[in-house]
Amino acid sequence: MRNRVLRRGALALGSVIAAVAMPFALAAPASAATDAKQLPPYWGHKKYGSIAVATDGSMGHAVRQKSRTQAEQQALQSCGSHCDIAVTFTLCGAVAHDGDRYHGGAGLDRNQAGHDAMSRLGGGRVVVTACN
Repeated sequence: MRNRVLRRGALALGSVIAAVAMPFALAAPASAATDAKQLPPYWGHKKYGSIAVATDGSMGHAVRQKSRTQAEQQALQSCGSHCDIAVTFTLCGAVAHDGDRYHGGAGLDRNQAGHDAMSRLGGGRVVVTACN
């Protein structure tokens, strides 16, 4: 009888400790940085998008393509001549411009993609976003 009571007490204590520790175990470290450009397709989301930019400011984009290559080719076609791919993404992409240069970024949503693009550029403003 005493062993049964001790086992139940130990089990209850273990459950409380596990419940208290769970939020800490699931949270990412504060210093963890995710390169949004390297994110794999999210939750089975296997569509790709891309944004192309030319130095004269013309742009083209493609979304919901089956492959990275298709997305980049369509973005380049819709942009015109002298275009380069600024970003290819699986969720959202953005391009920032500082008056001289363009830089792309990616993220889980438009805001994160825009923030990533501005961070990589070192300032500027977001000029285009696209999401799958």
